[in-house]
Amino acid sequence: MRRLFSKIRDLLGRNKMITAVLAVFLLLLIVMLAGGGGYLFLVHPASTSQPAMLKAVSGTTELQRSPGSNWELVPDVGVELKGGENVRVSEESLAVIQYHGGGVSLLTGPAEVQFSRFEEESRGILDPKTYIDLDVSSGKVTTDLGLDRSSEDKVYVELRAPGSAAVFQDEIFEMDVAGDGATSWTLIKGSAKVAVLASDNSDDEIAALISLSDGQNLEVPPLPQEWNIEYPLEVDGFMDILADIAQTASEQDDSDVSVEGASQLAGPDSVTGTALFSLSGVGDLP
Repeated sequence: MRRLFSKIRDLLGRNKMITAVLAVFLLLLIVMLAGGGGYLFLVHPASTSQPAMLKAVSGTTELQRSPGSNWELVPDVGVELKGGENVRVSEESLAVIQYHGGGVSLLTGPAEVQFSRFEEESRGILDPKTYIDLDVSSGKVTTDLGLDRSSEDKVYVELRAPGSAAVFQDEIFEMDVAGDGATSWTLIKGSAKVAVLASDNSDDEIAALISLSDGQNLEVPPLPQEWNIEYPLEVDGFMDILADIAQTASEQDDSDVSVEGASQLAGPDSVTGTALFSLSGVGDLP
């Protein structure tokens, strides 16, 4: 146990101003490693020159700087994480991504994740926005952005899984992607929009936009295996449209969502909030 506390203390840079937040972090980590099902949320902002930092908490975490390059072992002290880089977390291992301005994503191995984007956009001091994108091939990712951010700063986190994409703001969200692509989305706190690639047994590709609120869970089945093998470009194109639908729905208050490549067919339903879209302009899936 002393070794565990020492590892965490080193990870945080031995900050003498240890607060109740650190105490909660230690407790949650112990519960998690003991199999208690707890969650880990650490806020320790990276410097302004480093939009995100990747740190190994336990076990083995590796980083691939570019497609086809060698995998590098990530040290406890962490490394800067840039857009387009891939992260691989081994079984029974933990890693954490720290974002500039506060907030983290906890990666529970085995997991493979691409850090796609960290972008801060300001249209004036009254409308700052931050966009964070993660593409999750497999594994569990728990993201908490509800701390250390001003109420004026709007933060949108886009999470992609095979066949579905979600966008949420500020609070706590978990996704768990199985090896076959089946995905469990769980909104622990806050609000979120999840867009799912579906089928209506016709020649059209359909997307369902589903709203989640505190404590709600959505189970998304895997895509047919032949889609990823025979139609990878079409699947990627539809995934872009799904992400645009979820992002647009999260940013605007009205019920009509206008996105290139998608036409709203119905909804949102007055009870469930679900809306349906017809997708086009990418190609056809069988």
